[in-house]
Amino acid sequence: MLSWKETFEQCAENRSQLEQLFSPGPAVSCTRTFAILPLRYGVGCGSAAQRRALPELPPHLCRPHQVGELSEASYAIRPLREGFLYVLIKRASTGQYAWHSQYRISPLGTLDFIDPDKPWDTLASLNPLEAIRSMTWLFKIHDLDDIQDLRLLYSPDPLTQMTEVRIGSLVAVLEVWNLMVKADAADKRSREYIEIAAAMIGVSAAALELGATAAGFAERSGSAAVQQAGKMFRGGLRLSAGTLAGVAASVGAWYDFKDASK
Repeated sequence: MLSWKETFEQCAENRSQLEQLFSPGPAVSCTRTFAILPLRYGVGCGSAAQRRALPELPPHLCRPHQVGELSEASYAIRPLREGFLYVLIKRASTGQYAWHSQYRISPLGTLDFIDPDKPWDTLASLNPLEAIRSMTWLFKIHDLDDIQDLRLLYSPDPLTQMTEVRIGSLVAVLEVWNLMVKADAADKRSREYIEIAAAMIGVSAAALELGATAAGFAERSGSAAVQQAGKMFRGGLRLSAGTLAGVAASVGAWYDFKDASK
């Protein structure tokens, strides 16, 4: 464990390395880029005097207190646990959800941008300044005006490509359910629009299943590598088809339940 003197000396060395990185420079008053600091709720333990030293959570971060109060510990805000962070964004220009970026979270809570196909690869740092430059607890979102929805996903382990496809489909399911609830509170014509959308989703599910069947025929005539890739592709198609078919069935079941409960 470092002494106070050693700690201050280390801080002074780090500050000298950061002076060049954070030196004053040109700035703008308006930007379409927004930096996000992902955090989590944690619990701090200790004596009453030690817990009083923790900063109080502001009103908009007091959700844990709504669950229950602690007698021998206190709630706190902490960096993310070691693992992986995934950012899913829906843009107005495309109307679709897409994975914006993916990060590996270090034991310190810093974020390292990763290639989804190589989540464990790390770029070697050449000197201390580059090591500090690569340490960040923030990630940036560009073109804010084009964003309709943004969702963060934490995972202790990297996600497979098939899991990413499934999560993207489940987000679409949630969006349809929200639309159904809004339509139920609106006029009956909205219900007709939702039922038409459900029928279109069902057609899309059938098309994906047909594509999976076609991929199965193509898979049998290829090499071992082609067959393996075909199995993964076919599995992803069938997974998406099943999810969409579930959405279409849920729409009908929802309104049948609402009609029966009247």
